[in-house]
Amino acid sequence: MSVNPKLHEILSNFPEKYGKEHEQKRRTVRTDKNVEVANAQMISDTRSRLQEHIVHNSESNSTVVVSSLPELIALDPDLVAEQEKKKRKLRKSLN
Repeated sequence: MSVNPKLHEILSNFPEKYGKEHEQKRRTVRTDKNVEVANAQMISDTRSRLQEHIVHNSESNSTVVVSSLPELIALDPDLVAEQEKKKRKLRKSLN
């Protein structure tokens, strides 16, 4: 297997610093992509929960659309518990 002499020259003169910067950029892009995916999932979950929490009040025959996150949290016991857990953790860390 022969190596192209021009390619070999380019690679042998490839600055070490550039290689490290390039690797750091790749890691950053990978991390950013993971964060982007996580954020998209969180947005999707929140939208799903908002859609699930269209509350139908059978007594007055009216439908109330939950339009804000605090309203959603108030309706979802899991989210309320999660918020309380975060508050307790924060209080512990401050003490």
